[in-house]
Amino acid sequence: MRRVDRLILGSPNVLRTISGIKVLGRSDNPVARDWMMQFAPGLRYSNPTLICSFEAVKVSISASLEQSGEGDGEEAEVEQAEAQAKQEQEEADAAGAEDAAVLPSPDDPDMAVAERVNLQFTDGTSHVMNLALYAYSHQVMQRIAELDVEKGLSTT
Repeated sequence: MRRVDRLILGSPNVLRTISGIKVLGRSDNPVARDWMMQFAPGLRYSNPTLICSFEAVKVSISASLEQSGEGDGEEAEVEQAEAQAKQEQEEADAAGAEDAAVLPSPDDPDMAVAERVNLQFTDGTSHVMNLALYAYSHQVMQRIAELDVEKGLSTT
């Protein structure tokens, strides 16, 4: 907890074993958004070689409505979004993207992209943190700090 307090207070926090942090989440996810706004700039300032990025995850509208319990009165919006997604897919197929990787359908629940934080360590290993397990951005930062210390202790 001391390292998170130092970050909040603006003290430098040098990560010894983490070389990259990639946040994958919805742009409206408060944990991901707050972490990128409050903690990422301080980490980048203290660690100039740290690669810190955010990638917005496209979540199916119907899946997000099912999770939020809405969707009773918004069936037309869901159908419109699905039709637009099909049209975009047809246009991409018509463009001749033969070498492009086949991406899973956003409607496929088994292939849903989980919101997560990917950590890259200096020894080439990586660690994935599930953002759904954290209620606040400082909890994510605390876990990153703990993983940095654990990795440093295990390599010495």
